[in-house]
Amino acid sequence: MDGPVPGPAAQRPRSPAARPLPVVVLADVSSSMGEWGKIDVLNSCIAAMFRAFAEERAGQILVSVVTFGGSAAEVHLRPTPAAEARWTDMTASGVTPMDQAFDVVRALLEDEDSIPRRASRPCLILCSDGFPTGPDGRRSDAWEGALDRLITSRRGGRALRLAVSIGPDVTDEARAVLAAFVADPAYPVVNAEDAGRITQFFEFATRTVTTRMAGGIEVPPFDPEQLADLL
Repeated sequence: MDGPVPGPAAQRPRSPAARPLPVVVLADVSSSMGEWGKIDVLNSCIAAMFRAFAEERAGQILVSVVTFGGSAAEVHLRPTPAAEARWTDMTASGVTPMDQAFDVVRALLEDEDSIPRRASRPCLILCSDGFPTGPDGRRSDAWEGALDRLITSRRGGRALRLAVSIGPDVTDEARAVLAAFVADPAYPVVNAEDAGRITQFFEFATRTVTTRMAGGIEVPPFDPEQLADLL
């Protein structure tokens, strides 16, 4: 994260009273994410968002990424202060075990060694291009129970949840899964059919999180078709 030396304003210490704000990205890294350069754009957008978070002076943002692909979900980046995070690109392979990702995120949110009890309401960002599948690659409804466990947990239920469908080949059924994750018509799923739209979504997510950190305010409802205007 090389760059110019921050000026005096950027060197002001963070408020000791500010609570850390956890941001967890749930990233689909199944084999289909390797098509049309989707995984490359996602890597670039997440890295750029984390760099922006590292410059936030209103408080500390804890960043984390849980990937689901290959044959399982796993923690790609444990909760880390954004200023200390070092990004490693994700690669695409395998199936779409989204149910496992929901369970991994729930456990992560409940781990007070990773996310302290005094942390702010978390932000969860789900990025996917397909319907959840099981180990055999076939459609699986196991995600429903796992999502219910996540959104009925103490922190998962309070989280601001955002979602983006990635690529031109996302089905209505896959988007319905993302909508169930968000479960709030005020924050609809953003359909990103191309790289520019994915970038817009992550710029919006970045602004959303930094605005919450700076002012402690809730995010107003938004229209996905107006993302460019919001930016």
